[in-house]
Amino acid sequence: MVSGKSWPLRAAVVGLGGWGLEHGRAWAGMPGIELVAVCDRDERRLATIAGELGVEATFTSADELARTVDLDIVSIATYEQDRVGVTLPFLERGVNALVEKPLAVTIELRDVGKAHHVYLMPGHVLRFDARLAALKSELDRGSLGRVRSVYARRMIPRSRHGTYARAHPALVAAIHDFDLARWLIGAEPVRVTSHALKHGEQSVPDILWSTFDFPGDRIAVVENAWVIPDEAGVWLESELEVIGSEGVAHVRLPGDLTLWLSSGHAAPDTTLVPFALGTAMGALRDELAYFANCVAHGVAPDRVTADDGVAAVRLALAAALSGERAAPVEL
Repeated sequence: MVSGKSWPLRAAVVGLGGWGLEHGRAWAGMPGIELVAVCDRDERRLATIAGELGVEATFTSADELARTVDLDIVSIATYEQDRVGVTLPFLERGVNALVEKPLAVTIELRDVGKAHHVYLMPGHVLRFDARLAALKSELDRGSLGRVRSVYARRMIPRSRHGTYARAHPALVAAIHDFDLARWLIGAEPVRVTSHALKHGEQSVPDILWSTFDFPGDRIAVVENAWVIPDEAGVWLESELEVIGSEGVAHVRLPGDLTLWLSSGHAAPDTTLVPFALGTAMGALRDELAYFANCVAHGVAPDRVTADDGVAAVRLALAAALSGERAAPVEL
């Protein structure tokens, strides 16, 4: 049993890349939260972002931060391969951790969190998109009948493929939709068949199609492609469709604001991490606020759990393996 904490909660962010900055903005503007420290290896970026967020305590070592600052919550938004080593010192010192996906390829973090009586929650932000949460509610209510299929498409600009090629795209972007399919269908898949396409000398695919077979003659198809020309002015093009026995649901991501400007076309984010009028809004802020409330009240997160994070990684690794082998993988 994890005891609750008194407001305000003291928070820190480790890893100040693009997404880590969004964590910092969300924490810094949230009632009941004191963002007391930030950490990044890049000293210049660290100083710049700390100044922007109004944070005085800065660290280049996550272990030093964990040892020297009294914290209630930490956001971990480091490189994928660093997640376990960076997170463990905080869990071992009794700090509740929200860890960006992919959580980890083993159950070590989950078990350490339990052993030290703290909460560990994976950053599956799409479960906090208001439209997807509403869809899940409708499915749980039976409005669409029995879910028969889920189709998810996620297209990303080409330039970001080079940045994130440090990890397989199944673990970086497609994992969002693997998690959503499992969440919306409410079952564990039994098999995955992937088709992976590489362009030129790329180390990892830029197009990945994955088909998951679920018990009871149900299916999920996930399309992940890092192919949008940067000149198109689109940072993400995504959609999700659910077919039930009694209805169909369709969601477009990231939002519906479109600008036609003299500088070109733009489609600003209005759902995930919009930052407007000096305030962070959207799904990420709602996710962090949810976690903070769980910590404050001593209630284990159940919207998304450490087990969900481990399961999503398992599906992503199987999808990547299927694409490499060009053959189905049993789960």
